[in-house]
Amino acid sequence: MSPRSSCPVGPAAVLVAASLAFVSCGNHRRTVGATLADLVVTPGVLAPAFDPLREAYVVELAHADHEVFVTATLADPGAALSVGEIAAPAGRPFGPLAIPPGETEIAVTVSGPEARAARTYRIAVRRPPGLHGLDLSAGTLEPEFRPDVHEYRLALRAPVLALTPRIDDPGVRVAVEGAAATPNQPVVLDLGLGARTLPIELTSADGRTTSTYVLHCERSTPTLAEAAYAKALNAGILDGYGTALACVGDRIAVGVPGEDSLLDPRFNHAHDSGAVYVLEHGAAGWEQTAMVKATNADPFDLFGSAVALSGDTLVVGAPQEASSARGVNGNKLDNSAPGSGAVYVFVRAATGWELQAYLKASNTGHNDRFGAAVAIDGDRIAVGAPGEASGARGVGGVQNDDSLREAGAVYVFGRVGDHWVQEAYIKATNSGAFDRFGSAVALHGDLLVVGAPYEDSAATGIDGDGSSDEAIDSGAVYLFRAVNGIWHAEAYVKASNTGADDAFGRTVAVMGDLVAVGAPGEASAGDDEGDDSAPGAGAVYVFARDASGWHQQARLKARSPRAGDAFGSALAFDGVVLAVGAPGDAGAAPGLDGDPQPWSAPESGAAWVFVRDRSTWFLRHYVKASHPDPGDRFGAALAGCGPWFVSGAPGEDGGSTGIGGDPTSNARRDSGAAFVFAVQ
Repeated sequence: MSPRSSCPVGPAAVLVAASLAFVSCGNHRRTVGATLADLVVTPGVLAPAFDPLREAYVVELAHADHEVFVTATLADPGAALSVGEIAAPAGRPFGPLAIPPGETEIAVTVSGPEARAARTYRIAVRRPPGLHGLDLSAGTLEPEFRPDVHEYRLALRAPVLALTPRIDDPGVRVAVEGAAATPNQPVVLDLGLGARTLPIELTSADGRTTSTYVLHCERSTPTLAEAAYAKALNAGILDGYGTALACVGDRIAVGVPGEDSLLDPRFNHAHDSGAVYVLEHGAAGWEQTAMVKATNADPFDLFGSAVALSGDTLVVGAPQEASSARGVNGNKLDNSAPGSGAVYVFVRAATGWELQAYLKASNTGHNDRFGAAVAIDGDRIAVGAPGEASGARGVGGVQNDDSLREAGAVYVFGRVGDHWVQEAYIKATNSGAFDRFGSAVALHGDLLVVGAPYEDSAATGIDGDGSSDEAIDSGAVYLFRAVNGIWHAEAYVKASNTGADDAFGRTVAVMGDLVAVGAPGEASAGDDEGDDSAPGAGAVYVFARDASGWHQQARLKARSPRAGDAFGSALAFDGVVLAVGAPGDAGAAPGLDGDPQPWSAPESGAAWVFVRDRSTWFLRHYVKASHPDPGDRFGAALAGCGPWFVSGAPGEDGGSTGIGGDPTSNARRDSGAAFVFAVQ
């Protein structure tokens, strides 16, 4: 019998033998396989740790790791190595190998000499999907967005958040709060007040890897803090500083139609020629940086009766200007059309504010009051002329028929480069004498809102019968929209409780698909809109547009409505915060949130600040001047622009000039003032 073999034959011995390319057994040498001595993936870590006996591994990458290198070290220098189907060098990095989001298998094959006893190691490389960027319509992320940071805090005031997940990798699926979304397209979320967690979940195209970004949102209600008390540097009696206001960024324009200077602000030789003052906020606080006058200033032009701002463009209405020019940049020195009105467009240059355009109606007429209302959004201006008298209706009618006295009209101008041209001539769809269509205008994008506060129909709601004249001076609002540059009538809007003398449409404001309308003559004393026991208390109506069209969302009143408050005489609206002026308010409490009673300061004026929570509005602040006096008419004009809220008090009598003077010195009757509040 031959001697017993000394080679191991048990299971443990088989495993040991399998780990070697060649195993010596007694005087015999036999091939049992091919192996690696080491295997490294960069970046990444093999899981579990490398073992020559193990053939399957997992490597987890970060989203930013979009490629890897494989370094394989052979146990037998005579073996051959390949990655996938490509021969690879042993002991040196092989790659880069592209790794898309999902799971990518990398096969590393070792073949023994003469291609015998091959062994394949398989590496499942897992790369999660990730965001390239995250765009938000409101608020600021903390910390600043980075693709590798997955948790953020977001504080904001806006009730609507448009969130756009930016994704570069094809095929990645995204869900926001569990609802499927389209990569690189905005997801619009309606946020309530308080805290809300927004998960943004990403899934790779193969469904094998996921990642989640989390936004911890906190929507808080804004508060106000008094920031500045502003007067003209040349404040004079009866100037009415603060009659009109506009605000953008850290810049405020104050209309002063009663200002009397001509060329030198120290000499009042042009009674009621008017002026506009520009205030700007910088490191030293608020300061007056410019006084702007018409280039053809004349007595009684009332330049500054209406103002609007957009970026570095300032628009000023002078509704009593008297030239008979028509269109853009005509002869402004011909005063043969008293009260026809004009609009001046200024742009901010290195040397100050420069006149870019002098606008007149295409059908200039006596007492048309072109420029009584102005609005601007980017390169488009709307001008109201409530005294215009043609009998045309709708868009683009015949302009030269003066058959309807004070029916009113609106003119839309567009800017191309540095040049302005008239785009449209717009009338009410039910023009009537003395309706004064164009007394108020507002623009946002392609939506134009026009108020006609003396329209007479008894209709209620949206698109009612505007032909009846049974509710004298009840007022109406008209919505127009530009489609491919062509204007069309979109809606005829009335209050839900139309009443005579309500003056619905005296003021209008628009932001997105929300429109606010002031009716300072509305007479209800509270929640019962049919109770007309408080004439002139005033109301504000908010209308919203959805897939079914326009509808009334809210009717707002002062906390304690009183006859003569004229709540709704001014509006400032940014889509979140709505400030409502009540210049007839008689409360004597100074500052914020005092007791509206006792009513011992007639026409001292007030502003009421409302905040929107989805489709619900609630009262946030009752605002008065720091030293309310009878006749100040605080709240007669309002403006808001993000961090700032401004109220005009054209009847204020303070004797100081400039910023931060003494508001208690009543030495200049009706010189007027503006009160600036910081929105926090």
